[in-house]
Amino acid sequence: MQGKTKQVRLRNMVAYGFGDLFGGGSFFIIGTLFMVFLTDVVGLSPVEAGTIVALGKLWDALLDPTIGYISDHLQTKKGRRRVFFLFGIIPVAITFSMLWIPIEGSHMFKYTYFILAYLLFNTAFGMVMVPYNTLAAEMTTDYSIRSKMTGIRMVFSQGASFLSAFFPKRIIDAFPGGQGYLIMGIIFGLLFALPWIFVYKGTWDSGEVVERKKKNRFWLEFKQLFISFGSAFKNKSFNVYLAMYLASYIAMDVFNALFFYFIAYYMLREAIYADTLSFVQITQVLFIPLVTYIAIKLGNKLTYNFSMVIWGTGIILFSFLTKDSSLVLIYLAAFF
Repeated sequence: MQGKTKQVRLRNMVAYGFGDLFGGGSFFIIGTLFMVFLTDVVGLSPVEAGTIVALGKLWDALLDPTIGYISDHLQTKKGRRRVFFLFGIIPVAITFSMLWIPIEGSHMFKYTYFILAYLLFNTAFGMVMVPYNTLAAEMTTDYSIRSKMTGIRMVFSQGASFLSAFFPKRIIDAFPGGQGYLIMGIIFGLLFALPWIFVYKGTWDSGEVVERKKKNRFWLEFKQLFISFGSAFKNKSFNVYLAMYLASYIAMDVFNALFFYFIAYYMLREAIYADTLSFVQITQVLFIPLVTYIAIKLGNKLTYNFSMVIWGTGIILFSFLTKDSSLVLIYLAAFF
């Protein structure tokens, strides 16, 4: 309880927000460029590249609750959450860089390597992001302060997304062959890893732990954790929310993964890829305050439905684009 009595100052909120440079930036780069790297540089088929990403998602589904459970029961002098940030700094930098090594060898060797590299990266990601996602509630029980912390976190997250849209492809294009991918991976691996030092120093957690049980009881509860997940699906509201969440993020993941192929191979205009993607991210950042305001005034349901119409309009506009389309029309579709 000691951590919750501390006053959360602006510097603490900023330190907290630094963590989502990793959360907002890493998977944006992976979502937009990893498939391209695997198919165009490494030489894997689209199906093989897709299975690597799918295996990572399945691994996440098992790993994240496991890390959460370990974090809940961990007892250290520095609490139960923040220690993961220190342990995660080096793995974050190394595993992100490993994703972009243009390795040589047999087809099976390359396929196996990138499966393992992607699973290792997901492990490092979960190691820091699962405890991080609970940190605001650990630092304060004040709703308004947590809302401010979330707002600052979103600024860092969207800022990281913009940097990840604007710079990686430019770094890649500045170097021959696949070396640009590796240099980009090292640069952004460090960018994602080093801020966790500031998160660690500027935040705290409550230090509360779930009471330790006897060894056999501990593993029984660990097993029960996964069994109890099934009960959530009996809740109708949860199922609706889950469907909304999955549909939204699958749509965005598919859009990000195919965007380069669409611009470079269908429209034959690879030179505008980074600028167009950056325009998408800038628009998103600028409209966050407006969408938040509309949601407060009109409610979340109406705002969500209206947003789906806007998203659908953008996708329909993209479907009409060709290599002869004007930049104005391309940016209009990106705007939507």
